[in-house]
Amino acid sequence: MKKINEILNKGQLKYFPESDVLYFVIEKDKEDKSIEIVPDVTVELNSQNKIIGLEILSASKFLSFRRILSLILSN
Repeated sequence: MKKINEILNKGQLKYFPESDVLYFVIEKDKEDKSIEIVPDVTVELNSQNKIIGLEILSASKFLSFRRILSLILSN
C-alpha cells in the first residue's frame, strides 16, 4: 500500500469533459504501449514497462462528476 501511495502522490489528474476521459499522469515519459486492464480502463507503459499513466474512458460511468471534480481539486 505504501508503494501505491507514493505513486499516487507524485501524479497529476486530468479530466477531459468533452470526451469524458479521466487521465492520471504518474510520470511524464513517452508511451511505448498500453494495456486494457478492464473495459474502458487502460494503463500506459514506457519502454521499460513502467506504468506512466492510467486512462479511464467513459469516466462518468465509474465516478460521478462531483467525485471527479473533488479528485481534481484535491490534486
